[in-house]
Amino acid sequence: MARDIGAQSVTSLLVNSSPDALILLTDTFAVEFWSSGAQSMFGYLEAEAVGRTIHELIVPAPQQPAVDRALNAPDSSRAPAIEIEFRTKHNTTLVGDMSITTLPPVTPVRFLLTIKDVSSLACIRRRKLLQARVHELLAHVVDAAVLIDAHGWVLCATPKVETVFSYTRAEIILQPFAQVLDDASTTLLATHLTVSSEAQHMPRLALTGVTKDGRRFRFHAHLTRLHMEEDVLTMATLHEHDGGEEPAAQELRAEDHELHGQKLEAIGRLAGGIAHDFNNVLTVVTGFSQLILRGVQQGEDLSTFVEAIKEIKAAGERGAQLTGQLLAFSRKQPAQPEVIALNPILHGVERMLKSLVGENIELVLVPSKETGSIMADPGHVGQVIMNLTLNAKDAMPDGGELIIETANCELPVALHCEHDTVPRGRYVMLSVRDTGVGIATDVLPRIFEPFFTTKERGKGTGLGLATVYGIVKQSDAHFYVKSAVSQGTEIRIYFPRIESPAQTQAQSGAPTARAIETTIQPVKPITGETILIVEDEDGVRAVERTLLQEAGYHVLEASDSEEAIELCTRYGGPIHLMVTDVMLPGLNGRQLAERLTTLRTNLKVIFVTGYSSDIVFRQGVETKSLWFLQKPFPPELLLSKVRQILNT
Repeated sequence: MARDIGAQSVTSLLVNSSPDALILLTDTFAVEFWSSGAQSMFGYLEAEAVGRTIHELIVPAPQQPAVDRALNAPDSSRAPAIEIEFRTKHNTTLVGDMSITTLPPVTPVRFLLTIKDVSSLACIRRRKLLQARVHELLAHVVDAAVLIDAHGWVLCATPKVETVFSYTRAEIILQPFAQVLDDASTTLLATHLTVSSEAQHMPRLALTGVTKDGRRFRFHAHLTRLHMEEDVLTMATLHEHDGGEEPAAQELRAEDHELHGQKLEAIGRLAGGIAHDFNNVLTVVTGFSQLILRGVQQGEDLSTFVEAIKEIKAAGERGAQLTGQLLAFSRKQPAQPEVIALNPILHGVERMLKSLVGENIELVLVPSKETGSIMADPGHVGQVIMNLTLNAKDAMPDGGELIIETANCELPVALHCEHDTVPRGRYVMLSVRDTGVGIATDVLPRIFEPFFTTKERGKGTGLGLATVYGIVKQSDAHFYVKSAVSQGTEIRIYFPRIESPAQTQAQSGAPTARAIETTIQPVKPITGETILIVEDEDGVRAVERTLLQEAGYHVLEASDSEEAIELCTRYGGPIHLMVTDVMLPGLNGRQLAERLTTLRTNLKVIFVTGYSSDIVFRQGVETKSLWFLQKPFPPELLLSKVRQILNT
């Protein structure tokens, strides 16, 4: 018995010391054993891998038929090694040589997979093969030209490229083309390299090059898409500008001007819908306010207006929710993914969606009773729903039905469409379906291309679905698009389902404040501290002054930064706290805080603003005694936070 245990220990040590991935599968291809080499290679822990199928874990949909054929090969105890592109936990690609050993049926497992990472060797072989072919292709090209792969790497260059960039060809080939471009040109080129591979003829781009000695110059590149078996390459023919404005530059400038106008129009459409909702809010506030004022003038008992006051308060809260959604919709920031649920985000933007689609389109929300959690930026998910809704609305000029649905789903096989492949697995699905005009078959492959639009001039930016595509891919999610002329369109987004429970905050799609929590703490007795209020809006300043004075504080006030500096300079007593708006005439709130904390080093600062808290922090404020409060806020929150900060 001791000898058997010792033998098992040695076997386990040998298996787990191998750098190769050793994997045992059942007859349903479920993982039974996952070695240390497999953990290192693919990123999954053994506990994450055991019980799940090999396809679900590491085999992308395009590779699954080849793996299935190898596993189901008859009368072979050991199949020959095959080269497969695998997918890691972090969604990167890994090339591996996979050997399959079929085990006797008496064991609970049927297959032993041995996978060796040959990514670097496969890359070298592929690059050498491509280089040989593209060198032959460019051998007779006289102009300066480069051949670029889908990732922006130069596979081949003509001799004249050396005179353009002052680099030798050896310094350019097998290097990113970005090394000879400025940042803006790199981004522009990358956008066109990632458009649909079906696009044969591509635009002429105006770019800025950077020579080896750092000199910058303008040139234009004429792009041509080349299909070489399974490789999609782009040939860029380069021509320097002669000092005048080239036709390509003129065209680009005209496109920029038109795009600017289209963006303004899109903002105007959104503003029209928001104005409708705000007018409803204002109608409630002004109507009930006038009723209360008239009642007070006539000597009526104020207790009779409790319901009216509640309605005013509720209207203010609706307005606050609306502005929060607008901030989330318009924020320009990197994704901040977190564990969330789809249904609260959908309900959070429901009012805005109804405003956008108008009265001639019936909006139907079909949220599943229970949906799993996903990992995504809640503000970005809200933006995806908004963009898909606007796109569906434009497809129904005569009205129709828009159905937005969420559901858990499990795909037993991969799902394919023009734009994406959804691997089999567990997902949370978001579906946006309309009864509109549908999409023609020749247009369907291009709907996610940046700046592509089928709308008449001035009616579309061509950025709505491109933005959706970028957000979805940033969330490791997948698309499925189904459409036909006169039969409407359905766009489904499959977010990978995760086991962690969703967080409760930020699910309305509104941004979350990072500088100060919004929990209301009990207000402790005060000691009559002095507080400086700086606010250019008279009504807001009056509310803040009244609240703080009634709570027993000594209040100083200023309507702009210049008045605040003068007051702070001549006031002889201590000023314990400044409550300031961020956007002020003259110096803004950040600049004012920097000036006054230099004069009064113990001064603490609360920024109060209707903008996102990110605006404050992007300004580079490094003062430790700084807090942020989002407008609108209840009186209790202001008093609670003032007391909390003064006590720190």
